[in-house]
Amino acid sequence: MTGSPSRPARRRAQCGLLAPQRWLLVPPLGRLLERAGYRDRSWSIGDRLSHGARSQVWSLRVEGEPPLVLKRHRRRGDGTGRAGREAAALRRAQAAAPSVAPPLIAADASARLLVTAAVDGVSLEWVLDAQAGAADAVAAVAMSLARLHSGTWQPEPPPSSGVLAGGAAPPADPFFALCKRAGVRPAADVEAAVRAALAEPGCAPVSALTHGDVCTDNVLVSAGSAVLLDWETAAYRDPLVDLAALLMAFATCRDARRLAPAVVDRALRSYRDVVADLPWGGATFPAALARACLRWVVDGDALVPQDNRGGPDRLAELARRDWAWGATTARQRFLTRLDLFISIADPASEFAGTRAIASELQSRLSVAWGGGALPRSAGNGNGLRPD
Repeated sequence: MTGSPSRPARRRAQCGLLAPQRWLLVPPLGRLLERAGYRDRSWSIGDRLSHGARSQVWSLRVEGEPPLVLKRHRRRGDGTGRAGREAAALRRAQAAAPSVAPPLIAADASARLLVTAAVDGVSLEWVLDAQAGAADAVAAVAMSLARLHSGTWQPEPPPSSGVLAGGAAPPADPFFALCKRAGVRPAADVEAAVRAALAEPGCAPVSALTHGDVCTDNVLVSAGSAVLLDWETAAYRDPLVDLAALLMAFATCRDARRLAPAVVDRALRSYRDVVADLPWGGATFPAALARACLRWVVDGDALVPQDNRGGPDRLAELARRDWAWGATTARQRFLTRLDLFISIADPASEFAGTRAIASELQSRLSVAWGGGALPRSAGNGNGLRPD
């Protein structure tokens, strides 16, 4: 589909053979490109790059410009809010750490449209499938996250309002209800410690811009660097939430993968090398990371796709039945997160009691559910635990 902000060009575009859903893009995209300074340029929408429940993405060509990407958020849910959040996050990331996000060219939240520069690279999903260069690729992702966090951190808790405000911490009650149903009875001090860990960010009182959805298909890697795509869930949070999601088998993603211990160890070193002099990069790092990982364990919403979040108690549902998401089931995901938290939390730390409860819960549920976590790599042991 071709067009330009001018009326004749729009008319010429509309005379072509256009997919019906693209007709409506011509006027708002033309106005957006005009505001971006492309008044007298012809443009064309090319191949569709992705097509999902929440957004559609196409290649975009503008006369005299490098390749661009057009993204339209669907109306489903709060499409306008997602577009505004993604645009704000891209601007903030570009200002603080230009190499971690595609440059934003133009955005119109009311029309749910964003135009960014195209980025070269292959998806992290492809690299992990190929089983070649995984350690380099995941280390590059960790370094990009560290640059994002170090470039945007602020010495105060996450904001409670605004376009980049983070959501509330997951509640503890559903987790303890699942423990009770499985016959696990945490001591009062352990329960209090879990509730305190969930109530307070792991890096308190520090917060930083986080991506919020570090998935294998949301990352492009190339020549030792990694660019993060799809910033619609970005927000100011505990900075270690992103790193914890990566370690917890890509906690927000359809494509759940348990990384090998050597890959994880290198990713942790890469991240800490960048943030070593920042408030959360020193001696408190292991406990803060364990706290961030614990949040993914108790977050039942992270067991379902984004469009299904914010509904019923998923951990209560998990006790009654299992369901598939991608190639894994919800119970597999939950048992894997328990197993990974046990590996990450130091048994001699403040999380000793929580770790023991997680171990007992994992053992009981594995028997009751007749299954276990995603396969453990050889030699994993406690190799996931940060030094």
